[in-house]
Amino acid sequence: MGGLTILSKGEKMKKFILCWFVFQLLCVSISFGEEVAEILKIVQEKANQIDSYKGEFTLKMDTPGGEMSMKGSSLFKRQDKIRIEIAIPNIPNATQLTISNGEIMWQHLPFLKVASRIDLASLKKEFGDAYFAYSKEDISKPLKDTEESSIKYLGKEMMGENECFVLEAEPKQGTTQEIPFSRLKVWIDTTLGIERKTVFYSPEGKEVFSRSYENISVNIPIADTEFEFYPPEGTEVIDVTEETKQYIEKEKKDVYQPLPSSPQ
Repeated sequence: MGGLTILSKGEKMKKFILCWFVFQLLCVSISFGEEVAEILKIVQEKANQIDSYKGEFTLKMDTPGGEMSMKGSSLFKRQDKIRIEIAIPNIPNATQLTISNGEIMWQHLPFLKVASRIDLASLKKEFGDAYFAYSKEDISKPLKDTEESSIKYLGKEMMGENECFVLEAEPKQGTTQEIPFSRLKVWIDTTLGIERKTVFYSPEGKEVFSRSYENISVNIPIADTEFEFYPPEGTEVIDVTEETKQYIEKEKKDVYQPLPSSPQ
């Protein structure tokens, strides 16, 4: 029974973490309005020059119990190597680690002695680019899951000492949203081409989720060992590769299946 209790807690926490992770992995597509297209072209060209980075982030989420804030750190190295560490709020000494060496992704909750495992190599083989949301953490691509035609350029703003392009967009119709939003606003560094801040708004215009980055360093040496993970002794390992495949299949259908024709 103890094992079942741990699994239940782990599944609940894992759902919350994946909820955050989906938003951490929002990506970009380009082709909508001359000005917007030109800016995103500039952004992508700059971002393509980044092979590695590290930074710190703050997440804020509106909940029934009030605003919840989380802090963490992120490492990225091409190809598909990530390490994200985040402090779980309201639980002393509780952390969550998401880590990938490009072949296997782990999410580890040490305080629950639970780790979930996803076989990324299998997803790549079966889905190609569709697997990206489970293998890439890329702050150069903040606008996936938005309607291309809705993207607007709002001008430039300073965030501290960093000049940013400011863009606004609406969510893509038919996509699954773990945290419902009707609009997002993103600040993209004009020099580096990476996200500095994103805010998600409810249909009523209320801020429901935000993330912001600071202390970012790019193109720095990062050892591959930083992206390896071996479950500590006594950790319950849950393989969620099949569940992830089912989720991707559903996402693909939601995105690519035509909407039914309106009655004549």
